[in-house]
Amino acid sequence: MENNANDKTCPAPPRDAWAFSCKKPNTTARFFIEIENHEGQYQARIHQGEAHKRHVTQTHLKLGPGDTVNIKGKDIPLSHLIQGIINFDSQWLKTLFDERGQYELGLHLYTQIFGEVKPSDIRPENGEAEIRIITEDEHIARLPWMLLAHHGIFLSTTEWSVALSDSASVKDYELPPSPKMLIIAPQPQGVEDTKAEPHLKELEELLSPADSRYTLSPDDTKEAHLQVVTTWETFREKLPVFQPDILYYYGHGVGDRYSSRLVFAAENNAREDKPAADLLPLLRDMPKPPLLAYMNCCYGDAGGFLGMGRQLGSLIPAVVTNRTVAMITAARAQGLAFWKNVLLKEMPPHKAVSHIRSHPHESDLTLGDIRWMTPVLHCRYNQWTSSPHRPPSRLERDPHWRLKLDRVSQFAQVFYQTSQMIMERKPRALGYLWYGAKDQGLDIFHNRLRFELQEKLNNVVLNEVMAEWPTDMADPHQSFTDMLNQAFQTNHIEQIAARIRTCTRSVSGQQTLVYIRHRPVRSAYIFHPKHIRTYLEWWDLNFVPRLPEQTYALLGISYEVKKPSEFQKLLTEKERLDELELTRTVFQLLDELDKISRKDLLDFLKTHNIQLPPDIKDGVLDKILDRSRGSYERVLDELKELEREAWRLRKEAEEKVEEENGGDEYEDIF
Repeated sequence: MENNANDKTCPAPPRDAWAFSCKKPNTTARFFIEIENHEGQYQARIHQGEAHKRHVTQTHLKLGPGDTVNIKGKDIPLSHLIQGIINFDSQWLKTLFDERGQYELGLHLYTQIFGEVKPSDIRPENGEAEIRIITEDEHIARLPWMLLAHHGIFLSTTEWSVALSDSASVKDYELPPSPKMLIIAPQPQGVEDTKAEPHLKELEELLSPADSRYTLSPDDTKEAHLQVVTTWETFREKLPVFQPDILYYYGHGVGDRYSSRLVFAAENNAREDKPAADLLPLLRDMPKPPLLAYMNCCYGDAGGFLGMGRQLGSLIPAVVTNRTVAMITAARAQGLAFWKNVLLKEMPPHKAVSHIRSHPHESDLTLGDIRWMTPVLHCRYNQWTSSPHRPPSRLERDPHWRLKLDRVSQFAQVFYQTSQMIMERKPRALGYLWYGAKDQGLDIFHNRLRFELQEKLNNVVLNEVMAEWPTDMADPHQSFTDMLNQAFQTNHIEQIAARIRTCTRSVSGQQTLVYIRHRPVRSAYIFHPKHIRTYLEWWDLNFVPRLPEQTYALLGISYEVKKPSEFQKLLTEKERLDELELTRTVFQLLDELDKISRKDLLDFLKTHNIQLPPDIKDGVLDKILDRSRGSYERVLDELKELEREAWRLRKEAEEKVEEENGGDEYEDIF
């Protein structure tokens, strides 16, 4: 590709022109890049926030819609590349936006702004570089600046953060402890299922161990800091009452280069599309607008000035959205990663997004897939600080107690045999099938395996992969092959091994456990039990032999059934699964996930030191079991409510003591 820095019309500034950064080791150098369009001629002025002081000016930039980039020997106009990203055209993505196409576009963007200056001349030693693209030009704002690249490296993967803004004027913001999050998760009729319910459960499981107020409350109690709305009307009603610090939209979006819209549900659950501009009046009426918004939907930023970033960013200091199509699996993983970084690791939004890009394997993505660079950040803050609530010590209370209600015998079997497999390096795979009636926690047991195996197998990399059951079993071999290709996001089964390696590249030498997690089967129409034997034989013959070296597999299959005892009898007597002999896999049928007994509940409370109101009596536990009828998930909901009540009582007691003591005598002095 031609280096535009050598073009006589685009002279490269001398390297010492960039020395205005203090470049202290282990710090962050922030650069504001103001790009303007003067009658079709683009120029950039680069400074560090004090525009009247030292700056670098670049002119005659080849960044216009008609300017071309040489990708794989072809000159492609930038406007065509942008439209290809927005349209998510499969042919364009395959030919022009693989890792080579992304790199050549990123190198062009870097050269236009920084000329021949090396990244090491800009970024402090062992520190970070923060780039703010400031522009009033829609075309410039649509360019994929997170692809900035140099000498074969995408800078976003090396602690460079890139964000958009409409001004270099910034101020400090602080996220309060235990910020309140309003989640908008519509599922109107006639649109694809977003898998919002399991995603929100994942979010609760992620955040609640650190702070019990992060609970999805069924009655939206005041103490719950995660509250959910699904319709436009309930959103309008909840916003001024709840006064959230954070907005999280998880659902469908529609748009093109002219506008972006959110898909809401009306009161009758009919579809109701709302442009980004419709949210602004509601936010302006709030005494204090939210500090952070993540609009996790398709085409959130496609609309340019009428996109989510520019519209909401006029009131909200940090807005994250997606520039093009957001696939459900990637959107879920990136959403969880972002909230983990911001709410648990105290990262400012620009570092949280940067971390997602620099660790694509954590979201089960690859740099060969354009989805790694889909999230876009719009921000206008200077310093971002937060002070999250500190969870109790692990010695005091298990942060994942919600996953560990009973099921001791089943988990003990899986954990022991898995740890033995890793230690003895045989067999190469284990498979388990568990079953139970409705509400007996089939999904929760899946989650427990993930958390506890990751927690207890310290020297093992756990790679969890979600797999959807095939709908057509006319050709089982092809169906199972397509199923795992979809789960691993590969085109051929032979590519799965390389896909697994990309997830462990940063921890080479360690053993890897690939956990293939199938969604619970709640109807024989989804995956009939008669096909289990065929699948296990295919798995043992076709998947396990392709595992990379030092990699082992764990297979989890679960069934929700009305008559567990009869289901177990059919599996053993008719399908004879307990007699199945495989070459590389040991398969076992676990005991039924049964109802919770009173003894189970008492043992659980003692073991995990669950903080409940001090005046709780045996009769209260009996009421829990009576109301829940032993249902695992209902018992868990009751325990969550009791713990939240304990937090409320404790807070009221502390406030009462403080009031009786007359407050702090030093308060008026300082």
